[in-house]
Amino acid sequence: MAQVAKTNDKLTEDLIRCAEKGLNVLMSGPHGVGKTDRLMAVAKATGLKLKYYSTPTLDPWADIVGIPAPDKEKGSLKFYRAKELMDAEIIFFDELNRAHPRVLNAVMELIQFKSINGEPLPNLKLVWAAINPADGIYNVEELDPALVDRFHVYMNVYAQPNVAILARSMPKDVAETIINWWKNELTQDQRKKISPRRLEYLGMMHVQGIDLAQGCPDKDVPVKLLKERLKGNKGISMVALYNPISAELKQQVKNDMNTAIEVMKVLSDKTPEQWARCGEVFDVLPEELLRGFIQHRRDDTLQKLVDHLRHSNDGAARRVIRVAAANGKSLH
Repeated sequence: MAQVAKTNDKLTEDLIRCAEKGLNVLMSGPHGVGKTDRLMAVAKATGLKLKYYSTPTLDPWADIVGIPAPDKEKGSLKFYRAKELMDAEIIFFDELNRAHPRVLNAVMELIQFKSINGEPLPNLKLVWAAINPADGIYNVEELDPALVDRFHVYMNVYAQPNVAILARSMPKDVAETIINWWKNELTQDQRKKISPRRLEYLGMMHVQGIDLAQGCPDKDVPVKLLKERLKGNKGISMVALYNPISAELKQQVKNDMNTAIEVMKVLSDKTPEQWARCGEVFDVLPEELLRGFIQHRRDDTLQKLVDHLRHSNDGAARRVIRVAAANGKSLH
């Protein structure tokens, strides 16, 4: 089986190629990255008749194998199936690894042979499916390797927000601001929690005048900063504070208290790992602001900062230790 890692910028193009070649595709990726949306769009673009299944809700008999009834002429059972299934050229099993094991057993033959109990589906060309990874985050099951092996292509899909896609449901400038916030203001862990679908929801809420704080399930994500960006207050971005900072910004932080205060606001809700990426800032912050920063942080949080700084800026680490000691905090 071919394994391909994809962001969704090229996803549609690659899926169309798979459709043209008659390849079964299994897509694996986190929630909200566009797996289902893209598969549905490809079916529409290629003109293939699609039968969509939300797999967790399936009944293997009623939905796939068929309802048995006596065939008096042949003295056997005849299975009656939905017309949409018999007419389908592409079948899409969404959330495949949330299905009941009986459903998974029922689809194995369908994926490989385009048949059910040896009876071919006359129009079926492709079987595609989408799953979330069984990595402990999602309430899903690991798929049977024999089932996975029946797909020609296994695509790992990762989040890559797209301005053109978001702009379908919001002004383009709003889409650009939201994506810049996602790329430049969030940590890697925070980006995992805020999917492209969540970005779309946040943009729609902004357009409708709904408080964005109500649209973000994870309270550690800096929604306040996004609200500022959407107001047009560009301010200083987190990415501008990452090492190495510009000579101009370094001088402004060192000599202009207003700039230094703005920097501290940007850093206030970040993690020790993020602070450490801004080691040059801690080198030049006015001491009274650094002292206030230290006074309002727990010792274990500050120790994490120092530990990270030692790998990138030992001078900044020693300065933090010195100022902390002057304020009764023992770091090493």
